[in-house]
Amino acid sequence: MSYKIQIVSRIKFFLVFDIFVLLFAYPVYSQEKTDSVVISEIIISGNYKTKENVILRELTFKTGDRILLKNLPKFIEDSKLNLLKMPLFNFVNTEIQYTDSQYIIIILTVTERWYFWPQAAIYYADRNFTNWLNNKDWSRTDFGLGLIKYNFRGRNEKLSFYSIFGYDEEFILNYEHIYFDKKRQHSGALFLKQLKRKETGCMIENDRVKFIKLSGQYALKAYNA
Repeated sequence: MSYKIQIVSRIKFFLVFDIFVLLFAYPVYSQEKTDSVVISEIIISGNYKTKENVILRELTFKTGDRILLKNLPKFIEDSKLNLLKMPLFNFVNTEIQYTDSQYIIIILTVTERWYFWPQAAIYYADRNFTNWLNNKDWSRTDFGLGLIKYNFRGRNEKLSFYSIFGYDEEFILNYEHIYFDKKRQHSGALFLKQLKRKETGCMIENDRVKFIKLSGQYALKAYNA
């Protein structure tokens, strides 16, 4: 008889415990669930040149993250600011789609900039404008033409060519933001420059630069890397 009473007492205990869990624990758990969502997918469109991993790296969230609903607008706004700080996009729009009460899809639509930019300039070959004005020699003028390609290879790299011709001859190649790792935390650059000058300054006399000029060859050749 005492054995049966003991069994009944245990059953009553577990029933009371289960009721306690249902009344107190479950509402807390349920409240936590409804106050947050899981990012099931990130869809990116409009990136005709830019690689998708370049965009994903700038986001403050990733697929599979659980985010509190009250914090979701800030996550999205910070991500948009990160993308707009890059010299790649004019506009970034976001859209949220609910697949159910717990899971969402974030859609990013970017508008890419124009990545080719030509350059042109006129230089004076002397050290400064005063020297050029004193010589009054229009043949000592350089003309420069160049082209800058932003977002080269779709990886936010910058490639630029520049050529100067006229009194001097100069060629410049600059390749920037070359990342060595997949996480894009370590980068380098490549710079090459060739300069050929028909004459070059050798001394100063009476506050004026004296130049040396060689017949049939350049007075100065320089290579930088």
